[in-house]
Formats: sequence, C-alpha cells, structure tokens
Amino acid sequence: MKKAMEEIWSTHPSDVVPRFDCTPIDWKPFADRLVLDKQYLLRTIRDTQSDLSEAAEIMRVSFSVIRDTEFDILLQPRGFSLILGEGETFLKGDRFVLVAEEIATRKVVGLMLLTLAKKQRNCEVVVIVTHKDYQEVGIGQALAHAFDSYIEECGVEMAFVWAAAEHPATQKIMKTLGFVARAVVPGYYRICGANDAYRRTIEVFMQKFYGEAEKMATKQLDLLSGVQKLIVPW
Repeated sequence: MKKAMEEIWSTHPSDVVPRFDCTPIDWKPFADRLVLDKQYLLRTIRDTQSDLSEAAEIMRVSFSVIRDTEFDILLQPRGFSLILGEGETFLKGDRFVLVAEEIATRKVVGLMLLTLAKKQRNCEVVVIVTHKDYQEVGIGQALAHAFDSYIEECGVEMAFVWAAAEHPATQKIMKTLGFVARAVVPGYYRICGANDAYRRTIEVFMQKFYGEAEKMATKQLDLLSGVQKLIVPW
C-alpha cells in the first residue's frame, strides 16, 4: 500500500541519521585574510559608497549578461544596498558578500555573493565574479576557498551552486573544494547577449555536504523508470 506524502516525510528511513537541534544558523564574523602573496585582502563587503560602487562596477564590466533579469539591480550600487540592507541591517539578512581588495590600490576587484537559508541550513553560491582586468590570477579560487571554511563555521549542512556548463571555471573551482556535480539542467537561467537578444543557459548543479550531513539523506529511493541512472551517489 502506498504511503501518503506526510507519512513519507515524517518517517525516518533505516539508513538515516536524524538530528534534533533545529536552531536556525546565522552568519558569523568573517576573519579577514591576505592571499596570493599578500597582494589581496579577503573580507566582507562594507556599507560604504566606495565598496558598493566598486562591486557594481565589477558586475557591469564582467557580468553584464544579468541585465533585464532579477539580478540586474546589482549593476548599480543601490542594488547591493537593497539586497544586503543598510546601516544596522547591513549583512544581517540572508545575503552575504565576500570581496577581494587589492592591497596596492585599495580597490575591490572580486566578489562572491551567497544566500543562506538559515532554518534549512543551506547555502547557495549565487555568483563568483572577478573584475575583467584581474581575471586568471586566482582571485575567484581564493574567494571560494575562504567561503568553504567560513560557511562550515556558520553551521551550514549543505551548499550548492549552479555553474555554467559552457564555462568550466566555476565547475573546476568548486570541484577542488569537494563539490559534486549532481545534474545538468538546460534552460535554467535567462541571460542577455548582443543586440538585446537573450537566451537560456545550461547549468550544472553542484553540491557539498558539511559535518556528515549526507547521513541525513536516505538512499532508499522510489524513482521513475530511467531516472535511477541519473543519480550520483553521495
């Protein structure tokens, strides 16, 4: 006899190790760190005009394909204030930004935008982007390594990213951190190209568990015919 959905969710399969503390997690203070021969400082973004303007500039010159989408507010400094808060609310919500500051110029040249589901204890890497004049020196990888240890300190149990299938850089970075590709999903995002035309991207869903959280996910699945072959074991 088939189980009702509520019964399926409320019953712990025999291979699951459940947990009992449901306290929401939150962002912890991030410890600044020097990287890449001490040429760059990794830190949290600040609620200053210079930081917000430089972050928006990075998006405009290196990630302008987000125009006319929900994320196009990040092409302007005000957009970062809208998603990160202002004053006492700055970085107190579910969004967080790490930046890379060039020591010599004191300029923000790279950023990483994260979203934290505090009750679900999940973290999404929304974007890793480096200013076009500073790419291929390792800034993105340095930000990713810092994020990896940081979110574990925050209590994250599972992190994920949608990485562009047509651009393997993010896939490679996340793989070095232990993220596993679980699926390739066509048409996930809409992006703008030349002449104001747009198209849809193909994205790779990559995932990592922290603190043995994978033991809370059962392997006892009831899949449609043909779907089983798509499963990547955890």
